[in-house]
Amino acid sequence: MGEISNLFSSSLDEKVIFHQILDKLFEMFPQADRGFVIMVDPDTSRLVPRAARTGSGAGDLQSVAISQTIVRAVMRQNKAVITKDAMTDERFAEGASIVNLQMRSVMCVPILARGEILGILHLDTLRPGAYFTEQDLALSVTVASQAGLAIHSARLHDKLLQRQRLEQELRYANRIQHSFLPKSAPESPVFEFYNSYRAALEVGGDFYDMIRVGPNRIALAIGDVSGKGIPAALMMAKLASDTRFMVMSEQSEPGILSRLNESFIESSTDESFVTMLLVFLDETDLSMTITSAGHPQPVIYKASDRSVQSLDDITGFPIGVVPDADYERQSVQLDAGDVFVVLTDGILEAMNSRQECYGSERLHEVMRRTGGGASDMLEAILDDVRGFTQGASQSDDLTLLCVGARAPGRDSAAEE
Repeated sequence: MGEISNLFSSSLDEKVIFHQILDKLFEMFPQADRGFVIMVDPDTSRLVPRAARTGSGAGDLQSVAISQTIVRAVMRQNKAVITKDAMTDERFAEGASIVNLQMRSVMCVPILARGEILGILHLDTLRPGAYFTEQDLALSVTVASQAGLAIHSARLHDKLLQRQRLEQELRYANRIQHSFLPKSAPESPVFEFYNSYRAALEVGGDFYDMIRVGPNRIALAIGDVSGKGIPAALMMAKLASDTRFMVMSEQSEPGILSRLNESFIESSTDESFVTMLLVFLDETDLSMTITSAGHPQPVIYKASDRSVQSLDDITGFPIGVVPDADYERQSVQLDAGDVFVVLTDGILEAMNSRQECYGSERLHEVMRRTGGGASDMLEAILDDVRGFTQGASQSDDLTLLCVGARAPGRDSAAEE
């Protein structure tokens, strides 16, 4: 048994362990004519032959034939079965396969790990007079016990490797996803841009972009794909690419969202959708045009009276919901010192440990209290969200963009 223990601990490959089991059993029981390792498939719960052997060497898995009557008895009772002659044993009188297979002495032993049956070991003889004893059965049970621990360890090791591979792939996916986000903000004599992006998981479904589309025009896009994780991240990557292409080729803001909606519906294979906000900034007069596809409305801090205004008048169907959807645009005038804030619902719906949402009222209060430029505004909002959600896990992606308007002549600044 010491040799068996050392043997099983030398490999973490299930297939190797199966053949080691049979080799050792045939060494211990030379009277055996056939041996099989049959495992329970974790996905289907069906018994599947995994290794076979005969007295003369390796056996063919395609030729594995055992008595279902004996196997059912072992699986039902969770207990080893032995018979000196299965063909005359009254317990298995109804087993026609025993006669057909000419089985004589049989040992059928469950392979257990933590009380769960992983499979069975089956040994039989085909010659009258060659039989197994109770002592042989006790030894087989011990071998099966050692095998169960070895197989359990092998499966844990395999799960660990799979998790490590997945984590490595997710880290790589995170880097790829961030490559779709802008590396820096456009330089502007009158606008300053500050932003923050943090996915709830390794990858997320939020995205944003800042694109110069003319001598005096800058486009901002922010979107939120329904769902989280890898499916949302894949959809986000496609949408980010499509958005940049259409912003550069389409002059009409509503037309951009209409084309994105049409493309999304044509390519989507499930019921996912996207909320999006599209903003075009004009550097000549600090004006903006805004088009929304069901996205949380932007908020403006007015420096003149330290008030906060939420643009609630503009809305539209999320992308991917209604074919041939129409989108409207709204014009907004900024003044020097104003801060324009766009975000995804992960900010507004961030929850604390009491399951309370952060909400728009708290956001407005922080903006009124903070004032200042876009950089101060972004840091104040993020600090307040962190303080509010302290002790609670992040449940959604968090994306925040703050755009400050300045009088021409001041130095520009941008931060990612």
